[in-house]
Amino acid sequence: MHNSTKAIENYEECLQLARTIKYDKRVVQAAKELLEIYWHCAERSRALQDITGSIEYFEKAIMMAEACGNESMGAEAKYNIGMLYAKLRNLEKSLDYQTKYLEYSSQAGNKAGECKARASMAEAFEVCGDVLTAVSHLELYLEAAEDVDLTTQARGHCLLGLLYQRQHERDMAFDQFQRYFALARIIKEPDLLDVARVNIGIVKDVHELYFGASAG
Repeated sequence: MHNSTKAIENYEECLQLARTIKYDKRVVQAAKELLEIYWHCAERSRALQDITGSIEYFEKAIMMAEACGNESMGAEAKYNIGMLYAKLRNLEKSLDYQTKYLEYSSQAGNKAGECKARASMAEAFEVCGDVLTAVSHLELYLEAAEDVDLTTQARGHCLLGLLYQRQHERDMAFDQFQRYFALARIIKEPDLLDVARVNIGIVKDVHELYFGASAG
């Protein structure tokens, strides 16, 4: 971290000087370097469970992304901040940042980004007790996932199935897990198939526990 701190000091001085003398090319270059360093520090802080420190570095990364015109990295930083605030159980701020990331992804036509944002927002809304909005986000996730890949689609069905399972909507959960299993068979990914079998088995066991084996 010492080397990173020294590098940050050097590039921040360079950035300030470049701004003072209105040397735009040098401003962009210094901002790019600082963006990379701040990002590295944010990831390191997150790995060390320093959530607040990680958020601070990602906030700085957003400023540098704006300075060098890197909208994509700025948006990804907002997504990461949203995830970190969710860990802190600050769901209002988490949703605020995820909404910004979703807006950017939608404008950029980044369907994978839309899916990431909606999965995170669905989790936050469920924690807040707004299950209908959580379901809506996962349904929109599935719409966007059609333009991504089968693995992303499968994950969406799994997330929706798990949500229904937590809400004791066993039939709806079973339907989503079956869709997940069907896609997993097409993809032929052993890990996906194992997860699908486990989830379907859990739903069946719970159904039999409540209604008896003859009801299935």
